[in-house]
Amino acid sequence: MDTTAYLRDAETTSPPSPTLISLMCGLRKTEPSDVRIRNRMLAFSTVFFHKNISRVQLSDLTQLSRVSISELVSSLKENHVLTESGHVQSSGRGKKGALISVDTEYWKIISLDLSEPYTITGTLVNIEGESLDSIDVAIEPPAHVTVGRVSDICSSFIEKYKDSHILGIGIAVPGIVSPDGVIIDSPSLGWSDIHLRAVLERQFALPVTVISESCAHTIVERFIARSPENTLLLDISSHVTSSLLIEDSLVLGSHHSAGSISHVVANPHGPLCSCGKRGCIDVVFSSSAIRRLFALGKDDTDTILSTVGEELGKTLALPCAILDTKALIINGPADIVNPIFLDAIERSLDSYLSHNASLHVSVHKSMNSTSTLQGVSIYVLQHALQNLF
Repeated sequence: MDTTAYLRDAETTSPPSPTLISLMCGLRKTEPSDVRIRNRMLAFSTVFFHKNISRVQLSDLTQLSRVSISELVSSLKENHVLTESGHVQSSGRGKKGALISVDTEYWKIISLDLSEPYTITGTLVNIEGESLDSIDVAIEPPAHVTVGRVSDICSSFIEKYKDSHILGIGIAVPGIVSPDGVIIDSPSLGWSDIHLRAVLERQFALPVTVISESCAHTIVERFIARSPENTLLLDISSHVTSSLLIEDSLVLGSHHSAGSISHVVANPHGPLCSCGKRGCIDVVFSSSAIRRLFALGKDDTDTILSTVGEELGKTLALPCAILDTKALIINGPADIVNPIFLDAIERSLDSYLSHNASLHVSVHKSMNSTSTLQGVSIYVLQHALQNLF
């Protein structure tokens, strides 16, 4: 599976629609304010992907009127989201049109990744996603990540950059997270019913967004890597989690737990899981489960990866068919999520979905290890643009 080709091909496609952004921000009704937000997001995302662009080009690409584009650009410039970055090259007489680009100087975003139980990773980025500063805080066991430690890292960034303009704070958490920033359950952190967003907003008087790490991965795969609008992301890094994008909308579920599949039984005769059942997805397909097979040494590494990949494809065939998924993105360690593993998954999916060739699911590796922080930053920006005016 040529992941680099996938990313290279993605660069030639058009920017994603603003639907993903607006739906993630909680828009459900079609009202005038919703249209303005969608147009704003469409204008911003088009400038984001095309870098320096004229108002005329922006109007042509978005199919919005030049009057609408002029108003949108003016508003985004006033709020330091866009800026003028030169002039259109022209041999004709008269005033040259201005080029528009993302304003990378004004706003800063604080992003934290809590996906590891004994490490907090934080970064400060501009609104184009460029990292300006970062920190990794190791926590010695048996201590765990606490709300106090998260608050301390946010405080250190805010104090260090007190002369900067902080757009917001974004935090990615493993587990089940409600839209209002409550960590309903995070077994790896030992958290339950933690109102993280409310606590931090009271403390810092800044907008705070909290999102599950798998959703953060999915956002960056869609917005940056340009994955399809119907995508399933599976993370096997530690506990197996997933995130689902359907028609450019993140699916959260009735209890905000869509994608929490660690303890769904894949093989009733499989290894015993900590939950008391046998053959849960976590003890069959997680990276730690695969490494246990490596350690047993009954087969070579390539054979193990091929066998597990085929079983994983078989397990995912039914949900992929039900949801008409176009792409399956796997996140995990590079020595496991390699071409042998990915090809085995794709072959298996094809064999179980072969009655309908249109159901082919492309299988790819996720972008990189920093995609969680990138996704969080995008999520903060999306919420800010919704509420900026």
